[in-house]
Amino acid sequence: MLTTENALSKGAAVCRAAVLYVFRTLVADTIPLNEGCLKPIGITIRRLEFREAMTAAILSNRRKVPPFGLNGGEPGAPGRNAIERADGTTEALGSTDRRELKPGDVIVIATPGGGGFGPVR
Repeated sequence: MLTTENALSKGAAVCRAAVLYVFRTLVADTIPLNEGCLKPIGITIRRLEFREAMTAAILSNRRKVPPFGLNGGEPGAPGRNAIERADGTTEALGSTDRRELKPGDVIVIATPGGGGFGPVR
């Protein structure tokens, strides 16, 4: 008997395998921005290299307006998206965008940093 959990996890495994075939993660790194009040606030940068030509779309937020802080905390860093083409050129992407990619192109996704809580000490 298949449970919902088994059915979903098998589908997810197939989906992950398909994604791994098409692109690979080159860098997944966290960059600290400041010490803030409680913990370092950082952004995560992912670089995804595509192995086949395809159309890629991205739907993201907090690229123009940074995440807000609470109780006097500073805002976080806004995120950014870009394509590094195999020929060495770089194209900025909007928060919602769609582009044609060729083998060797890399999408760079920098997630926004979280807003701070309380005044910086």
